Amino acid sequence: MISKFSTVYAGHVDLGDMGQMATPANERRYSNEHLASVFDKTEAIARCMDEHELQHLWLAEHHFQHEGYECIPNILMVAVHLAHLTTRLRIGCGFNITPMWHPLRLAEDFATADILTGGRVVFGVGRGYHSREVETFGSPMLDAEANRAAFEEQVDILMKCVPLRAVRASGPALHAAAGRPVPRLRAPRSDARAAPAAAARRVLAAGGERQRPRARLHDETSHQGPDRRRRCDDGRALDPRLSGGRRSARVSATSSARD
Repeated sequence: MISKFSTVYAGHVDLGDMGQMATPANERRYSNEHLASVFDKTEAIARCMDEHELQHLWLAEHHFQHEGYECIPNILMVAVHLAHLTTRLRIGCGFNITPMWHPLRLAEDFATADILTGGRVVFGVGRGYHSREVETFGSPMLDAEANRAAFEEQVDILMKCVPLRAVRASGPALHAAAGRPVPRLRAPRSDARAAPAAAARRVLAAGGERQRPRARLHDETSHQGPDRRRRCDDGRALDPRLSGGRRSARVSATSSARD
């Protein structure tokens, strides 16, 4: 007996006319305001599915579709939003088109969405099919073999991002990414959420105000020994509070500057 049901919403907006005698697809031009209505429609579908206990809503990534057929450019951002409007619905990526992404950025974005939604995003990748989309982002589409080669290289890197490790990219387009740290896609959410909450309760119970830990900046290490300066310049946090009690942890330059 079938007990789980899902649906696909590719991201079309309401069309003014349909059928054999309707406006040809290539002649359709909708305003930005009308194209943006795709998000209200996506919300309505997600709420309805969640209310009726359906399992998965699959969305598609597409770009520059002024014809109004496929108008969601970023599934992961939409998935995080929908997860805050629903209670159990899972959002499937059908698909993230890897030739239009840098694979490490896609891994980071999915890791972020995975944590923020409590694991309710289903990851999926594809090669793409529309030259207007893929080649605008600087990747091959008309050259099918080059497209396949790029896709296979990027998926290989994505799969290496599942555990926390340094990625060694050998492909011509991604050699600059070699040796960069990347996030693990499945963070231990229970620990990540419980520890800050427990710390906040302890501070509030003591009548104090919780202070955010601040990563040390490079110019603050001039008084330290060469080994500690090297570790900081290498992107490792010197404050154990930033690493969950470990001696050091990788932090991004962006996080350090923001904090």
